[in-house]
Order: sequence, then structure tokens, then C-alpha cells
Amino acid sequence: MHLPVENPMDDLVEYLLFRLKEKNMPISKYKMQKFIFKIKMDLGKNHELYDDLPYYWYFHGPFSEILNDSWNYILPKCSFNINSAFLNDKSYNEFDVENNIVSSYSEIEVFTNQILSSESFYDLDKVIYKEYAPYSCMYSFKYEIFNKANTIRSSNYFDVDNYIDIFYDCESQLPCESYFNEFNDLFSKLSTNLDIINDENNFNNFWNFLRDPIIELWKTFARGLRVNFKDDFYNYKVNLWDMKYKNSIAQLEILINETDKLINFDESNKGYSPSQKKLLNATISAYLRG
Repeated sequence: MHLPVENPMDDLVEYLLFRLKEKNMPISKYKMQKFIFKIKMDLGKNHELYDDLPYYWYFHGPFSEILNDSWNYILPKCSFNINSAFLNDKSYNEFDVENNIVSSYSEIEVFTNQILSSESFYDLDKVIYKEYAPYSCMYSFKYEIFNKANTIRSSNYFDVDNYIDIFYDCESQLPCESYFNEFNDLFSKLSTNLDIINDENNFNNFWNFLRDPIIELWKTFARGLRVNFKDDFYNYKVNLWDMKYKNSIAQLEILINETDKLINFDESNKGYSPSQKKLLNATISAYLRG
């Protein structure tokens, strides 16, 4: 029988900071979010602690407001290295390994050791997207579409044709639920406009204009994602989140409509581009498969 733990998230954050201090490994708040999410997934839905570590999917993947509060609560016990924290020496020496969450749930120590000993710990964010993201398109959407728009100021630094292909591949894997219908239509329109702009050899000229709707595309999707993929703890926020998602859809539509102005429609209406033909064939094939 497990002993009750009054503040499991507080105890878990402090325990992990203690273990990381042993290895001289500072950690950021966002990395800690992923670390504890991975432990939660390893514990499984039937574990007593599963509901005490509530998450929802958002801009940077799985996020827990409870963990955020615990992090802020424990910060006075930490020192900092740029954006990363680690237990200060006094807190490390005073940490009681017999009086924390691991005493009640020894399996946490097992999973912690497995995660810390894995080479994938340094790419935990990507691992979580590959293994646990609600939709298969999310890895490429975030890391290959959004990240480029968010960080690269010139499209000369990546293969634009491949970038357009990734857009179309991602589009073909978007959610089928009706909740995302409006979003999917906007994604499709932006994909087509990007393709046409590229065919007109204007992609790099307009890249810094195009970055805004691409960035907002991911953010809007994430706002809808948290409505549908959350632990029950956050049910009280659904109405507010739904309203923010719908407002975001309206703003995204304005941004994407602005990209129409970058297209020479007299030229683009002559026929389908190669990428459009590929998407059309894929869409027809999917329709015929039922």
C-alpha cells in the first residue's frame, strides 16, 4: 500500500532537480515539463499518480500548469545558468531522499533512471512528439514547418520545394474531426498560395511576410488541440479555450487572405502547379478508398 503524498508534483520536481544536480545537469522549465510528462506516460493511465500530474497539449507540446506552479514554488531553492536551473548546494545537502515521492512510489526512480540514462534525453521534446503527439502530422508541422518560419529569416537557407512538399504531406494528415474543419480549409488555402508564390519565383521575396501566417497557423492549431487533448483537471477551462480557438481562426483567416495579394492570379490560373496536382491525386485516392 502506498503512503499518501500531499503535493506529488512539488515532490517530483524537487526529486528530479536533486537527481539532475547529482549529474551536474541544469534543466529549463520547458525541459522539466517534458521530463515529467514522460514519467507520467511511463507510469500509465492506471497509476495512482496519473491524474495528479495533469497536462494538456499546447504550443510547445504537453504542458502542465500544476508543474508550472511547482517550478515557481521551488525556484528559491535553485541557482541559475542562463535559462536553466539546478538545486543550490544548501538545498541539495538538505534534501531528504527518504521523505519524498519516491518513498511511496519506487517505480518513479526506475523510470527516472531509464530516462536519464537514455541518449534521447537531450532530444526528449522530439521523442515525445514522435511517440505521444495526438496526430501524426504534428512532428513535421512543428519541427519542419513552424520552426523554420519562427527562426529563419531567409528562405535561401532551406529547400523551398521540399518545404512546400512537407506542407502538402502535413495537410493530408490533418485531423478529420469536424472541430478542425475551418482550420483545415485555411491550412489548405495557405499551402496552395505558398505553392503558387513559389512557382512564380517570389517565395524568397515574400518570405518575411509569409512567416506570420505560418507561425499563426501552428499557434491556432495548438489552441484547438488543447480543447480536445487535455486531462480532466482542465475541463473547467474548455469554454474559454474554445472561444480563444475560434477567435484565433478568424484572425488566421485574415492573415492568410492577405497572401492572396502576393499572387499574380492571371498567371496562376493557367493550370495546376506540380504540387497541386500531387495533392489532388492524393485527395482523390483517399476519397476512393472511403
